[in-house]
Amino acid sequence: MSRKVFTPWDALVVAGLLGVNLIAWAPGRPGRPTAYRITSQAGSRTVAAGTGKIEVLGPLGTTVIEVGDRSARIVDSPCPLKLCVRTGALDRAGRVAACLPNRVALEALGPGGDVDAVGR
Repeated sequence: MSRKVFTPWDALVVAGLLGVNLIAWAPGRPGRPTAYRITSQAGSRTVAAGTGKIEVLGPLGTTVIEVGDRSARIVDSPCPLKLCVRTGALDRAGRVAACLPNRVALEALGPGGDVDAVGR
């Protein structure tokens, strides 16, 4: 007598487990940034999306930030490794790029003026 290896009940269990895993795995997708917070030794300021190029003075020199309609990024900085430049564009609320040697940070903010999907 042969036994079926995969029964309809097995298919139902597998489908249920896949569904639960997809729901648990799917991250909350923060929305598109509506503003950006630029923090430096001089203080913190918030700029709207689409502002253009901004120069921020730090202890090593000037960090250049480009704020577009859909994203913002650190274009140039006087730091030696340029990790902040290689971070790329911040196109989701909650993302951060920082030039630690020059003490400059760029943070993408959500629609309410604060970070989406991250508790504070």
